[in-house]
Amino acid sequence: MNPHLCLLKPSRSSIKKEEPGQTTTSVNLAMAFSQKGKKVLLIDLDPQAYSTIGLGFDVVLLLKRDSKAG
Repeated sequence: MNPHLCLLKPSRSSIKKEEPGQTTTSVNLAMAFSQKGKKVLLIDLDPQAYSTIGLGFDVVLLLKRDSKAG
């Protein structure tokens, strides 16, 4: 079976406008691919960590863990 790589890259105009649907679309696509049995890597570069929160992670807990490890 051949692995497939799908890169979703927002356009420059949408980055400047900070459209609210980008995070929701990314999280929903990642979840849909995952439910179909695909391996998914979603990288959250948003300083507010909305994708991380949208996937159900506790950001405060993660930050506390990282500060103790460092």
